[in-house]
Amino acid sequence: MKPVISVANVTESDLAEPDINPRVIEVAKAASDLQYGVTAPQAAGVIHSDFQKGFIRVETVSYDDFVAAGSLGVAREKGLC
Repeated sequence: MKPVISVANVTESDLAEPDINPRVIEVAKAASDLQYGVTAPQAAGVIHSDFQKGFIRVETVSYDDFVAAGSLGVAREKGLC
């Protein structure tokens, strides 16, 4: 199974698993260093080169659509991704 990266704009207190906060913050910092116009595989490579090498696809959904749907699965079913 390939690793999956999920990026969300949340505060530390919003995370359900505080033990993973340092890693999430580290990945978020790397992601914040992205420059406008990079491709999705290039963006994945900023976090880890293996993500760029094994990149398959990217799915996006607006925050408002995600919240309204309640989950990524429901957003997919509704064609919002």
